[in-house]
Amino acid sequence: MDVDIWAWVGDTQRQLHEAGNTGLAMAIGDVPAQALEGRYAQLDVLAPAIAQQAENLRLPWVEFYARYWHLIGRVGDRAQGTVAIADAEALVEFTKREDVRECPAVPGAVVALAVAQANADGPGYAAERLAALSALDVEPDSLAFAAVAEHYVAALVDAGRVDEAIAHAETAVAALGGAGREASWELGAASARALLAAGRTEDALTALDAATGFKPDDPVAKEHREGVLRALVLATLDRVQESVDALPDLDVVGDHPRVWVEWSHAIRALAGTAQITNTWQLGRVLKQWIDYFAMMGGYRARVELALVAGHLAVARQGLWQARLLADLAESASGELRNPGDVAERIAELRAAADKATALPAPGSEAELVGVFDAADGFNADPERWVGWLAPLSGRDVEATRRHTTTLGFLGYPARGADIYWTMLVESGDIENADPQDVAYLSGLLIEARQDERLEQVAERLPAAQRHLALGRLYTARERWEQAAAEGEAAATAGGGIEAARLWSARGCSSSATTPRARASCATSSTRKRSSSRTSGGWS
Repeated sequence: MDVDIWAWVGDTQRQLHEAGNTGLAMAIGDVPAQALEGRYAQLDVLAPAIAQQAENLRLPWVEFYARYWHLIGRVGDRAQGTVAIADAEALVEFTKREDVRECPAVPGAVVALAVAQANADGPGYAAERLAALSALDVEPDSLAFAAVAEHYVAALVDAGRVDEAIAHAETAVAALGGAGREASWELGAASARALLAAGRTEDALTALDAATGFKPDDPVAKEHREGVLRALVLATLDRVQESVDALPDLDVVGDHPRVWVEWSHAIRALAGTAQITNTWQLGRVLKQWIDYFAMMGGYRARVELALVAGHLAVARQGLWQARLLADLAESASGELRNPGDVAERIAELRAAADKATALPAPGSEAELVGVFDAADGFNADPERWVGWLAPLSGRDVEATRRHTTTLGFLGYPARGADIYWTMLVESGDIENADPQDVAYLSGLLIEARQDERLEQVAERLPAAQRHLALGRLYTARERWEQAAAEGEAAATAGGGIEAARLWSARGCSSSATTPRARASCATSSTRKRSSSRTSGGWS
C-alpha cells in the first residue's frame, strides 16, 4: 500500500469517531495486524463485516481496504490458491469502479491476485501474472513499487526466465535507491531465489546476506521466512551445519503454509546427513501439508510436497508410501496448467521405489498380527507395519483392521477405505459385517471426506448401524441437528452408548454458539487419533 493510504486510514478513523462509528473506526485500525499476525479467526469474521458496513455506509475505499486485507490474510501466510482466485479477481474488478480507482492502494489488488495465482500454480499462471503486473503504473517513490517488483521477479522465475528475473531485481533495487528508498526484504529474497534457480548459489547467499537488514513488508514473518530460505541455500552449497542452524524447527514452520515447500526441499537436502532424522513422523506431517494444499487449491505445492515426501519415504524404506505419493503426484499434476517436467520427476520417484529393498517383516504372515499387538505402541514404526501387513490386508480381518487404521493414522484413509470397501461392500456382505468393521470403515470414509460413499454404505446397514454411521458423519461435519436426530434413531434401534453420545449433539446444536463451544462439542462426540497404538490399529 502507498504511504498516502495510511494517512487516509488515520483521517478516516477520525471522521468515523466523530460520526459516532467508533467500533468501525477501531476495527479498521486492527485489520492489517490481524492479517500479518495470523489472527485469522478474528480476521475472517471482522473483515467481511467491515466491508458490509462500509458498503451500507457508501464508503467504497473502506470496503476495498477491508476486502484487501482479508485477501492478504488468505493468500499470504495461509497460501490459499484456487479457493481465493475468484475473490481476488472480484477485488480487481472492484478497483475499476469510478469511486475506487483513485485509491492509492489499488495496485495491491493486482498483486494479491498474482499471489493467489502463484499459490495455485506459479508456472501455470506466469504469463497472466507478468501481463497484469507489468500493466501497473507504479513509480519507485511509491511503496507499492517494491511489492510489484518482487512478484514480477517471482513470475519471471516461474516462467523459466531466470536471467531476466535477476536483471529485473537488480534494476528495481537500483531504481529504489535512485528514489532515496531501500528495497524491501521480500524483494531481496526474490532476487536470491532467482539466483538460486539460475544455479548461482553463492550469489544467492550474497544477495540474501545483503537483504538481511532491509525493512520487511511482513515483519512478523521475516525471521522464519529468512531462516528457511537461508537453510535451503546453505544446504544446496553443502554447508550442512550452517544450514541446520538456520533452519526453523517444525513447531515454528508448522503454522506457516507459505514456507512449507521451501522447508521441505531443505529437509530433503539435509536428510542424508547425521543432522536431520528422517522419520515416519516427518512423513505424516508432510502428508498433512499435502492434504492442506488439496483443500486450498495449492496444486503446484501439493505436487512438490508429494515428490519430496516420496523420496524421503524411499530413503527410510517406506516403499508403499513412496508409491502412493507418486500416484498422488500424478493425479494432482492433472490440475496443473503447465506440468513442465513433473511426469519425468514422478517416473524418477517410481524408479527409486522399485530399485529400493523393503525391510523384511518381523515374523511370518501367520505371526504378524500377534507381533503387532505385542509391539511397543510408542516406539513401533507404523509406516513399516503398513508394509508388513499389506499382503494380509483384505483377506484376514484382524490384519485388515490393523492395516487400514494404521493407514488412516499416517494420512492415507482413502487407501484404507478402498481395502475395506472391497472386502465388505463389493463382496456383498456389508449387511452382516461386524459392527467394529463398519465403524472402522465409517471412520476411514469420514477422514477421506468420501461422504457420498458413506451414505451409500449406510443404506445397506441394519437400522442401528445405519443411524450410527450417519451420526458419525454429521458430527464430523458439525451438522448437529442431523447428528442428534441420527443418534436418537440409533438409540431407539439399540445403538448403545455411542448412540446416546450422538443424541447429545442436540445440546451442541442449541448451545454451541461460539467456535470454541462447537469445537468442544466435536471433540466430545468424535474419536480423535493420537500416536498410541491399540490392538485395533493406531488411534
